[in-house]
Amino acid sequence: MSKSPIQSKISALYLCAEILIYPTQSILEKLKELKELTDDETGMFGDLTEIETEYIQLFSVGATSNQCVPLASWWLDGKMMGKSFSEIKDFYHQCGFVVDREIVKEPDDHIGLMLLFVALLCEEEKYAEVDFFITNYLQWLNKLELSIEKALPKSIFLKVVSISINILYSLKEK
Repeated sequence: MSKSPIQSKISALYLCAEILIYPTQSILEKLKELKELTDDETGMFGDLTEIETEYIQLFSVGATSNQCVPLASWWLDGKMMGKSFSEIKDFYHQCGFVVDREIVKEPDDHIGLMLLFVALLCEEEKYAEVDFFITNYLQWLNKLELSIEKALPKSIFLKVVSISINILYSLKEK
């Protein structure tokens, strides 16, 4: 049985979220599944070590110098842990989303966690909340995409952010 278009978008968004949180052993499998779900024709594979090195180069060691910080408050407020960080955390709670700090180590405004939240809202068919969240807290992704492109034009993470943006725009049209 094939997935509906919205189910495919939700599945792809979950994969993007997992990939952008941190590359784990299963990343090659996730990238392959993402490629199949999105009918993406470009290759986006390497080995785990290359992908992990790229992740660290973009989002950890060189995040601020490359302007590839994966945190909403850095883009929205000009600093980490800014006003929007608290607003995002409060919105999670309003929607019944509780971050398990035993499992999730990233801040609440991390791109991966934010995409995971949108996917969960979609599963619950809370499209008004999806629209509000995208409009108010995810508009910075275009800037992140440009920064990644400038820092590492052939990055796997550039492709994943681009796919995420396309999915988010299609969800706003819902």
